[in-house]
Amino acid sequence: MRFLPALLAVAVALLGSGALIDGCYEVPADVVPPDAEQAPETPTVDVVEEFGAGCAVCHTLAAAGATGTVGPNLDEAKPDEALIRDRVEHGKGPMPAFGDSGQLSQKQIADVVAFVYTSTH
Repeated sequence: MRFLPALLAVAVALLGSGALIDGCYEVPADVVPPDAEQAPETPTVDVVEEFGAGCAVCHTLAAAGATGTVGPNLDEAKPDEALIRDRVEHGKGPMPAFGDSGQLSQKQIADVVAFVYTSTH
């Protein structure tokens, strides 16, 4: 029975130092935690840069520091996602079709659409 108090003392000391918890299980590097699978994807483009390169010349959008006056002021217009996607993909009037022309991938279009929509709503 003298062994039990000594064992208990060692266990308490190890628990206090974290050695029992830290050393018991190591997560393999290739295991993805469940929360990581639900995290949003990182945009494939810097959307502010993309907006600045292709949209800011014509459109105003405060979130991008854009003050264009040719096209609609997006801060005031507050277009819905479907309209933004349609215009970016297919263009209209003087606005070029970035999707139809292949200038932007579907992922890049989705990133720009999300950026404009969340910036204006």
